[in-house]
Amino acid sequence: MLIEEYGRGYAMIRKAIEGLAEEGLRFKPAQDKWSIHHILIHVTDVEVLSTSAEKSLGGAEATSAFVLNG
Repeated sequence: MLIEEYGRGYAMIRKAIEGLAEEGLRFKPAQDKWSIHHILIHVTDVEVLSTSAEKSLGGAEATSAFVLNG
């Protein structure tokens, strides 16, 4: 089910970056490309904003799949 896959997203991201050094996380393959670090910040920001929007629209049960200090 899609919602279950969404819920596994955090664990999938953690596993994908496990063992990467800071240099690898911040590496940009080109000037106009994002680093892994930038992508992670974007994913987290979108998650927080969408969860907040859902709650404000009446979805009191909304919870974030991502935890910043997991």
